[in-house]
Amino acid sequence: MRSYYIPDSVLPQRYHFSRQDIEKAARDELRQVECLPKSPEPIDLEKYLFRRHDKLEPQSTDRLATGVLGAADLMNPRKPAIWISEAVFDGAPARYRSTLAHEIGHLVLHASLYIDEEFPRIVAQCRGGADLARGFQCGIDQIKEQPQAPLQSAHPLFHLEYQANLFMVAMLTPTPLVRRCVEPWTYTTTRRDGSRICSLDESARSEAVALVAKTLQVSLELAKYRLEELFPPSPAQTLSRKPNDRPAQSASGSFGVVSGKTQQTLW
Repeated sequence: MRSYYIPDSVLPQRYHFSRQDIEKAARDELRQVECLPKSPEPIDLEKYLFRRHDKLEPQSTDRLATGVLGAADLMNPRKPAIWISEAVFDGAPARYRSTLAHEIGHLVLHASLYIDEEFPRIVAQCRGGADLARGFQCGIDQIKEQPQAPLQSAHPLFHLEYQANLFMVAMLTPTPLVRRCVEPWTYTTTRRDGSRICSLDESARSEAVALVAKTLQVSLELAKYRLEELFPPSPAQTLSRKPNDRPAQSASGSFGVVSGKTQQTLW
C-alpha cells in the first residue's frame, strides 16, 4: 500500500491501491483458502470468511441506521465483525452478496489502518463523533456496483469506499471465471504489430452480461461493469478471427437511530 498527501485536508494522508493491487489481493485471498473455483460458479463468501478470518460469520441486524446496508467493525483488527441489515440479509441474493463483498473489502484492505491509534481519531473527526469511528457503515452512496473514482475534493474517506467497491467486483467476478463464462462469445484479434487481444462479440454483449449475472449470482449492473472492464466495447468489429474460433452460442443456461424505532444504533 502506498500513500499520497492532500494539503489542508482533515485526512491529508490518503492510502492508495492500484486496480492491479486490488485484483491480486482478492484473487490471493480466495486462493489461500481454496475458495476460487476452477469453473464458473458463485464465490462462497461465507466459506471464505469462515476459513480465512477465524470462523467469522456475517450477522443480520436491525440496528443499522436507515439507508445503511452493511457495516465492518474494525476497531479491534484481530476480532473484526461484519453486520448486514435485516432487509439486505433476507433480500435479493445479488444485493446481499455485493454488500457482504464490499465489507470484506474493508476488512482485507483497511483493517490494518486501525492498528494506528491515530486513524480512529481522524475518522471520528471526519464523521463527527467517536462512536462512529469503529469502522465503516456503508449505504447506497458507498456501495457502488459500477465503481467510479472519487474526485480529490470528495469526502476524505470516499477513496476507501472506492477501493472496497473495486475489491467487491474483483472478489465476486474473478477474471478467470468471467472469461470462461463468456468464452463462446469471444474471439482473438490480431493487431498490426502482431500482438493479440481477446475481444467480446458486441452483438452478444447483452446475452453475456445476463449469463455472467446468473452464473456468478451478481446484479446485471455489476456484470455489465465487469465485462466492460475486461472487454471494452468496440465500435466496429472488422478485424479477422482465428480459423478455429467458434461462432457465438446462445446462453443457457447516515448513522443514527433507525427511523421509527427505539433501538440504539449498532455502534
